[in-house]
Amino acid sequence: MGKAFFVKAAENTFLYLFSTFVLGLATGYLHFSRPQALSALMWASAIEVAVILVAAYVSDRIGRKPVLIVDLLSAAVAGCTLFTLSPGSDFAHLQLALIACLTCHGIILGPMAAYMAELFPTRVRYTALSTSYQLASVLGGSIAPIVGTMLVSLTGSAVFVAGYAILMAIPALIAVGVSRESHWQDISQQRAPIDGGTDRTAAVQTTGA
Repeated sequence: MGKAFFVKAAENTFLYLFSTFVLGLATGYLHFSRPQALSALMWASAIEVAVILVAAYVSDRIGRKPVLIVDLLSAAVAGCTLFTLSPGSDFAHLQLALIACLTCHGIILGPMAAYMAELFPTRVRYTALSTSYQLASVLGGSIAPIVGTMLVSLTGSAVFVAGYAILMAIPALIAVGVSRESHWQDISQQRAPIDGGTDRTAAVQTTGA
């Protein structure tokens, strides 16, 4: 479950930094109005919806790993463009940075569900996926706005938030890197032992005979 945990923790950290923390950053640190911040977030989110579908399609063609690896790196870089904005930056820079960040987040989301499901055999898939997913959401993503706010308050700069985002991406990159590529496998035929060590597929075939 560790691989699923780290990937979900990184994705959720990016999500909360790019969609929740950024509102406070834009209004309190960059001095944009709340309507400006919400407008920038709305348009970036709308673009992300389309990006998710395209990323999922691409991952079905070339694999989950290359899409995830490239975009975990891209999301970390995109975070740097957002969190290095300084007070006095114009609205266009905020909008472009948010579009870049949420586009990268959308590319992570595209293959992530399939990638995580394919990590586990059918007998334990729901339990393992749900457990790692929920723990990562609570221990990883949910605290991201709090950590981001503390870093800005303590340092007076959002640059350290970019470092935090990069730090969260590193374990996820390692987890994806050591995973096997499974997009070509038919997981409906994946064999999973049942009680007593009997193969479920074999048991069904024997019963049917």
